[in-house]
Amino acid sequence: MKAENGFGLSPGLKKLNAALQGQGFEQASSAMASLKKADPAFVLSEEELNGWGYQLLAQKRFKEALSIFKLNVGLYPKSANAFDSLGEMYEVLEQPKDALVNYKRSLVLNKENKNAAGRIQALSGK
Repeated sequence: MKAENGFGLSPGLKKLNAALQGQGFEQASSAMASLKKADPAFVLSEEELNGWGYQLLAQKRFKEALSIFKLNVGLYPKSANAFDSLGEMYEVLEQPKDALVNYKRSLVLNKENKNAAGRIQALSGK
C-alpha cells in the first residue's frame, strides 16, 4: 500500500479516501452521501469497505478503521459480517459493551455465525 499505487484501493475507495482526507474519517457517512449525490451510480461493496477497514486496523489506524466499519454497517444493515467486524473493532478498542451489541446483532442476522456466538460467550463471561 503505497501512495503511488493509490494505496492498493479500488477506484471507488480512492474517491472516498480522498474525501475523507479532507473532511476527516469521522465524516465517512456524509462523505459517502456527497459522493453518491454527485454520482448516483457510485457504490462501494460491503466487501470493499470491510477489507479497507481491516487494512486500516492492520496499520493501527484505529479511529479510521472504526469509522469505516461503522459506515459499512450503516450502508449494509442486514450484513452479519459487517456487524461481526465492527464487534471485532470494538474489542480491539477495549470496548466490550459495544463489541457485545454488535456481535449480538450479527448473530441475529446469521444464527450460524460461530465467531459472534463465541465472542458473545467470552465477553459475557459465560
